[in-house]
Amino acid sequence: MPEGAHWRDRFYLEILEPGDVQPNTTPPDGPFVFITNWQQFRLKSTAQNLWAQCTGEDVEEMPRGEIILDFLSQYPDLIIMNDEAHHVHGKKGAKGEELVWRKFMNILCDRF
Repeated sequence: MPEGAHWRDRFYLEILEPGDVQPNTTPPDGPFVFITNWQQFRLKSTAQNLWAQCTGEDVEEMPRGEIILDFLSQYPDLIIMNDEAHHVHGKKGAKGEELVWRKFMNILCDRF
């Protein structure tokens, strides 16, 4: 965005990066842009690891995708732009699983 009174001073957007969004992050008061990549959208696996199966303990901390999902779910007027959308046309990956991006977007949509 160009500097000066005609642009930047009229269109202030707070810029957030993945490290800015943590559990219990206070939402910005005004408009913001959250910049991240799809790798941040990985959600908690439904399959338990061997340790959790044997002890009943959940040893994994909350994945970044869950934190971002909780944060973005607070904004019903959310706009999402995907710069690499040409990589997510298919519904399934090479191993037959749902693509991370598509799965994240579907869950986010279901929360509204």
